[in-house]
Amino acid sequence: MSSTEAGQAAHVNACLDAAAAAHEADPPVDTATDAAAALAPEDKWEQQQQQESEVIDVADVDDDVASWLESIGAAAVAGRFAAAEVDLSVLPHLNEHDLEEMGITDAAQRQLILAAAADHAAGRSTHADCEGQQQQQQQQQHGIQLEQQPQRDLDDELYGWDDGIWLVLQHAIWWPVWRCLPGTSIIVDAFGQSSKALGGGRTWVLTHFHADHYMGLGKGFKQGRILCTPATAALVRLKLRVPEQLLVPLPLGQEISVEGTRLQFMDANHCPGSAMVVAQPPGGLPPVLHTGDARLTREATQQQPALQALVGRAVLVLDTTYADPSYCFPPQQEVLQWVLRAVQAESFNPRCLFLFGSYTIGKERLFLHVAAALRSKVYVAAAKRSILACLDLPPEQAALLTTNHLEANIHVVPMRQVTLEAMESLLLRYKGRYTAVVGFQPTGWSHTAGGGGGRAVGGQASRASSSVKGGKRLQRGTVVLYKVPYSEHSSCAELREFVAWLKPIRIIPSVSNDGGDKLRKMLAAVTSSGKASGPMDAWVQGQQQQQQQQALQ
Repeated sequence: MSSTEAGQAAHVNACLDAAAAAHEADPPVDTATDAAAALAPEDKWEQQQQQESEVIDVADVDDDVASWLESIGAAAVAGRFAAAEVDLSVLPHLNEHDLEEMGITDAAQRQLILAAAADHAAGRSTHADCEGQQQQQQQQQHGIQLEQQPQRDLDDELYGWDDGIWLVLQHAIWWPVWRCLPGTSIIVDAFGQSSKALGGGRTWVLTHFHADHYMGLGKGFKQGRILCTPATAALVRLKLRVPEQLLVPLPLGQEISVEGTRLQFMDANHCPGSAMVVAQPPGGLPPVLHTGDARLTREATQQQPALQALVGRAVLVLDTTYADPSYCFPPQQEVLQWVLRAVQAESFNPRCLFLFGSYTIGKERLFLHVAAALRSKVYVAAAKRSILACLDLPPEQAALLTTNHLEANIHVVPMRQVTLEAMESLLLRYKGRYTAVVGFQPTGWSHTAGGGGGRAVGGQASRASSSVKGGKRLQRGTVVLYKVPYSEHSSCAELREFVAWLKPIRIIPSVSNDGGDKLRKMLAAVTSSGKASGPMDAWVQGQQQQQQQQALQ
């Protein structure tokens, strides 16, 4: 290794060592490697081969996933599934944003994959991509009259049971119970084909502006009024052209009465404008907390009076995206600091371009935190700027944004563009201005069960992750990719802590709820143990016993 390379490696490691001294209680990961060595001409080919050995081989597709993709006519995207390390255990949790992040740009293909994944999770043989066909199958099997449904002794007489999945009757149409506020006729995040059969005059809730929640909503929507936060209402008007008179913007913490139900929104700690719903149905029924999508940290929830009032008595419709003990990604603040230290360490090269992946809405906290700490401008495209204008950002954050890409070396781009291949192409376009690109891909799927470590040694690439579980650093030439375990959903540990604190009288998982084995596994994961040591554990056992008895009848 040349003396120049050794000096650069020493500089990067010195940055991390200085940070370690300042954060003894939470030592930073070894985020930096000798990126400068990749700029040197000597031994460049040999070094690149060593670096590329760190990168996932996109041809190394899980056989089961490859067979499944082929069976649904989507074999062409198998490489993208391999690059994202998606196996059959992850498949049921995928949503539209994950597929966009993986680079699957065709909307129809995404819908095909999502529908087939839902069928796979439920153990069905069909791979049809249509909510309408699923609804038709339910109606053919059950009919549309309440008296034709098998009943259970629940809070009221609106519930039925279908293969272990709770359903609620809404104007002769059966909905999964997590698509409603239990005990009411208010529908949550369900604007698909089935909604058109309900007619007008209904009350709907849109918890946030993510496609898997507003899917089916558009300018032709006529089924009733939609309650949402002001930021979400502004986004719906801007992007979906829903008539303004149908939108009811409801600020966080403001209570209203809707169809006899007292209702208010609470911050979901998810994307900007996201909300949880706290509802008190009429007729003496128990209160409801519908989390939508949420990051249920102790700081975000346990000091909220409206949530404190629900302890021990609420029905909980819970975001169970990561209700699996293997998803143990770290606290958001820890990840924010880890990314900041990584940017600082990589900044020894003044001609480095930093890319931050983002969705239409989501992950803003990460790049705004870095830009504010570095007092740097952030480039966003004009379309992204118009979206951010809907969020009522604080003036100091809004001042960081620019639509001139030459004014900033921190750029916000669609998540699918933060890959080694895409960044290599981008570097060619910026030839003469930048000599390296460092990308940050924030997603909860970047988790690992443990953590590896690495340092900038001998000019070789390193995958660095020690204090932040799941953080990975991949390098190819002068392009670096950080896979950041930054999630806006709760980890399994956070779900368990929240459930233990709230002590709900019933839990209804809203993600991957198949009414069978997966439901039981999720409930066991978010409660204290598999034994009947507490009220929620007893409830889980009770559900299992009911299903066993039903199977014997």
